Amino acid sequence: MTFANPIFLWSLLSLIPLAAIYLLKVRPNRKPTTAYFLWQDIFQERRSNSLFQKLRDLFSLLLMMVAFLAVAFALAKPVWQADDQKDLVLVIDNTASMNAIDSLSTRLDLAKKAASEIVESLGGTQRCSIATVSDRVRYISNLTDNPRDLLEAIAKIQPTEIPFRDGALNEFALSETKDTAPSNDETRVQTAAKTTWRTILISDGLVADIPDSLELLQVGGSAGGNVGIVASDIQRLPGKDRASALIQLASSFDAPVEVEIELSVGEPDNVVKIIPTTVQPGINKALVFELENAPQGRWLVKLVTATDALKSDNRAFLVLHPVKPIPIRVAAEERFFYENSVLAFSGAGGLLQLVTTGGQMLVGQGELGIQLGESAPDDFLAFRPAGQSPWWSEVGDEIEVKLPRATDEDHPVIRHIDVTSIPFVGARRVTLSPAAEILVRAEDDTPLIWRMSQAGKSAVVVNLDPLDSNFYFSAWFPVLVYSSATHLAGRTDELKSTWRTGEVATLPGKDNSTSTLTLPGGETTTLENTRNTTMRQTGHYEIQNDAGQWQAACSLLSPRETLIDNQKVQANLKPIRRGWSPVAWLTIAAILFVTCESVLFQRRKVG
Repeated sequence: MTFANPIFLWSLLSLIPLAAIYLLKVRPNRKPTTAYFLWQDIFQERRSNSLFQKLRDLFSLLLMMVAFLAVAFALAKPVWQADDQKDLVLVIDNTASMNAIDSLSTRLDLAKKAASEIVESLGGTQRCSIATVSDRVRYISNLTDNPRDLLEAIAKIQPTEIPFRDGALNEFALSETKDTAPSNDETRVQTAAKTTWRTILISDGLVADIPDSLELLQVGGSAGGNVGIVASDIQRLPGKDRASALIQLASSFDAPVEVEIELSVGEPDNVVKIIPTTVQPGINKALVFELENAPQGRWLVKLVTATDALKSDNRAFLVLHPVKPIPIRVAAEERFFYENSVLAFSGAGGLLQLVTTGGQMLVGQGELGIQLGESAPDDFLAFRPAGQSPWWSEVGDEIEVKLPRATDEDHPVIRHIDVTSIPFVGARRVTLSPAAEILVRAEDDTPLIWRMSQAGKSAVVVNLDPLDSNFYFSAWFPVLVYSSATHLAGRTDELKSTWRTGEVATLPGKDNSTSTLTLPGGETTTLENTRNTTMRQTGHYEIQNDAGQWQAACSLLSPRETLIDNQKVQANLKPIRRGWSPVAWLTIAAILFVTCESVLFQRRKVG
């Protein structure tokens, strides 16, 4: 036997004064009396009971000593050395499929009930930690043997609309090779050097890549069936107010199910199309159809069905985005080539727009870097740097570039360009500020293409002479103009009609911009210095940043969560040792011994 708090064993020294209280005799005061015969019968009765009195006092002392021993050992927290009980990590699945109604309760409620029963049955005999898993593992409590803290942690678990992400449980597979338990950013579960633990996943089993070290406690399985939307999209077609919509359904029913698909725009009750269809078991073929007079803005696809176990996959939220072109002004002697590179992308999708005044971006040659003033646009693309400028310090002699190399091939400006095929004729040695982001270098590390931001303006500079190098006739010239324009305007990533829950969305705007995001429930959140956010709620969003006002949408769209049939899942939960801890038994024993001694004391008092 070992003790978690052995320092409390020093309290056993208090047995000495306890014994002294019982063994020390109080000498009675002698008083003279003239009527001895009145006391004679009492003295004879006390002599006859003296032996029994001594035995009873000794028994009372033994009871108090045993009770005190029990309390002292309970404070020291004894642990049986031969006990092989391991610390538990209860991972509760709160993905979207756990919201399915199963036996009049959601699967998540059944999982929380199963976790609570495990915690209550442990009786404080071993430590336990509570976590949830959906797109990643989140810890709700540290390792503790306090049942109340664990039950409170379980009660805090809320349902989500996020599907399970493959690999979300990988940290448990990796942790088994180490001597520390799993952890997250906020708290680390500390264990001794050679401590092991058991990880129990409480789930409906609709997860993938479960590590061998995890034990599965399956909940649910009696749901009648479910039908839902697993894919949906809407895109604008050439022509006025024409769009194409895609809807794909899936069913876990054993037989075909008759449903209706409602399409509404703007408000949910503004239904513009109703499509009756029959959904076959499994994943069905996608329905694709055209919509005439399809206005831009919010769209809702609603699935109307008689019986269903999961409600969150009966709706798909979409946005038909308006065309918001980037106005570009050209300032160069060879305007023809620059203007045609803009016009090439003006007709295809209309993302670039050629303007003669104002504009969001300026395209031209090296003198732009010198002439830019307060009235200039925020961003510009400049070729052939010359003279001195805030965007380069010095321009030296011309160099010969034989093999240019990209320093960041995935950068949006050069992602779709073969930089090795660009003839950097007319390139010169330049000195840049440390703040410049060099994208392409020459063999001698001379910057050839770089990006830089300062004073609220951004620029992409290309170190070549477009005329001498005949770069105007290269297929990469309009691509470079397009890539630079969309990157500097924060429009590199195309807006989707909808994102899946749990997916990281890249919003329009510059990398260092601040965006205000209005969630479907009306709450607002601020994203600072980032354009990425994880979509966690289904519904429509509002976005406000330096790139303008935008709308976004998020839907479940997960075949795994829709097909909720888990009859073939194999649970592998091993028996869990349950019972009260030695501390609990010692505490109960101490109470019983004190109660017995109290009864004897009362009898002695009245006797």
